[in-house]
Amino acid sequence: MKKSLLLLVCAVAITSITQAQVRFGFKGGANFANLTGDIEEVKMRVGFNAGAVAKISLSESFSVQPELVYSNQGTSFEEGDSKINMHLNYINLPIMFQYNVSGFSIETGPQASFLMTAKLKADGESVDIKEGFKSIDFGWGIGAGYKMPGSGLGFNARFNIGLGKINDSEGDAKIKNSVIQAGLFYMLGGRPSK
Repeated sequence: MKKSLLLLVCAVAITSITQAQVRFGFKGGANFANLTGDIEEVKMRVGFNAGAVAKISLSESFSVQPELVYSNQGTSFEEGDSKINMHLNYINLPIMFQYNVSGFSIETGPQASFLMTAKLKADGESVDIKEGFKSIDFGWGIGAGYKMPGSGLGFNARFNIGLGKINDSEGDAKIKNSVIQAGLFYMLGGRPSK
């Protein structure tokens, strides 16, 4: 019974997606990143994000947008006379559920992030600190966008909220990611999915 129900759900999902309109595109922009939780005297640092998107239109108003995005995150703080930048570089895989009307969209959805590198940089020196962080982070995104009429070009902004602790240390201390993204996207011509 459970297998039959699962097969039915999969068949309906595949049928819905194959009848959907799929468009591919690119996005990029600025990150305003910080760390929250059990951490003090840290400041927002500016980074960047860039990647690819696929917009799957389920109806005129609703779509699903999976993405593959490189994201330069972290924080900055001061120690003595030195400003120290913490670079946490992730590959983000968000799946955004969007409501679209007249070129505007609002979106929300989950995100899995895979830590690629983690370094402290100050005074021309760099130290690898990846061992101190978890390799996977989970978050939730909330955002909005606007695509210009008759063009594939648009603007978007998103707030990514870290849901779990990223520090790989024992104890109760919890440090989480917090990132505001703002940028541009460009969608290529659409075609029905087959």
